[in-house]
Amino acid sequence: MCIFIKNVVYIYEIIQKRNTLKINKSLFLQPMKRFIATNIGLFVFITIINAQIHQAYLFIIGTYPKSSEWWSIHAENDAMLLYPILVEQGFVVETLENEEATKSNILKQFSNIAKRAKKGDAIYIHFSCHGQQMEDDNGDEPDGWDEALIPYDALMTYEKGEYEGENHLRDDEINHFLIDLRRKLGKEGCVIVTLDACHSGSGTREETIDEMVVRGTAFPFTSSPEKYLADMMTNKEKMCRYVDVPLLADVVLAPLTVVSACKSYQVNREIQTSDGVKCGPLSYALSQVWKTHALIKPKLWSEEVKNMMKKVSKQNPVIESTISDVK
Repeated sequence: MCIFIKNVVYIYEIIQKRNTLKINKSLFLQPMKRFIATNIGLFVFITIINAQIHQAYLFIIGTYPKSSEWWSIHAENDAMLLYPILVEQGFVVETLENEEATKSNILKQFSNIAKRAKKGDAIYIHFSCHGQQMEDDNGDEPDGWDEALIPYDALMTYEKGEYEGENHLRDDEINHFLIDLRRKLGKEGCVIVTLDACHSGSGTREETIDEMVVRGTAFPFTSSPEKYLADMMTNKEKMCRYVDVPLLADVVLAPLTVVSACKSYQVNREIQTSDGVKCGPLSYALSQVWKTHALIKPKLWSEEVKNMMKKVSKQNPVIESTISDVK
C-alpha cells in the first residue's frame, strides 16, 4: 500500500513539473490514466494472492552540494521520461532522488531490493548521475582503475585524511549486489540495468560542451594523477564499464543486460528534446523505444536503442548481456 501511494504522489509531482518545463500534456496524462487502472488492479491482485511483481528502482542525482565540486545535471527529467513508461508496463517504481541518494541510502536500497526479490521476478535498475574513474582498491582490475558512480555525498577530489573515496559507489559493490540478486531471482528471473552516466568528460572539469551539460569527468579520483594520465595514454579506448557482464550465462542466475550511455572515450552529453526538455540521451532513447517494446525483452529493443542514440546524440552506447543475440 505504501509503494502504491508513493507512485500516486510521484506521478502527481511529475504533472506539476510538466507545467514548469512546458512538456506536452499527452506525455503524462495518458500514462496517468493507465497508471491508475494498472496500479489499482495490481494492488488488489497483490493483496489477494501476494503475486510476484516487476520492480523498478531509479537512482536520480541531478543536484550535488557545491562543496562536492560536481555540477548540476538534468537527471530529474530522465525520471520524468522513464516513469510513465515503466508504470504502463506494469512495474512498481521506487525512486531515490538527490539528497536521498547518498551512498549509505543506495546500499540500503540494494539490500531492500535483494530482500524483496522472488524467484522469477523482473528487476529494472537505472542510474542518472555523474561517473568517475578511481584507483582500484583490491587489485581486481587489470588496468588498476575502478569505475564509480557518484552518489549525492561523494566528492570529486581526493584529499588524504579528509575524503578518500568512501562515498563513491564502486563497480565492485554494484557487481556483488547484482550477483546476489541474480542468484535469488533464478534463471526464470530477469535483471536490466541502465546507466545514463559515464566517466568521460573534457578532463578540465568544465560542465558544458556546446552549451549542453556533460555527465561525468575524465579527471580521475586518485592520489596519483600522473599515474592516471600515463595509463590513459596507452589505453584510450577502455569501455565505460560499471558492471562486469560475463560472456556466458550461468544456468542458476537470472539473465543480466546492462546498457551504458557511451564508451569511455566519448562524452556523455545531454540533449534537448523537441519539447525543450534537457535530459540524458540514453534515458530519452529508452523512453522512446520502450513505447513499442517490452523492457524485459532486450532482444527486441537493443538494436533500436543503439540506432536512436546515434540519431539523437551520436554516442555509441555499450550494451552487454548474458542473453544471446543481445549486443
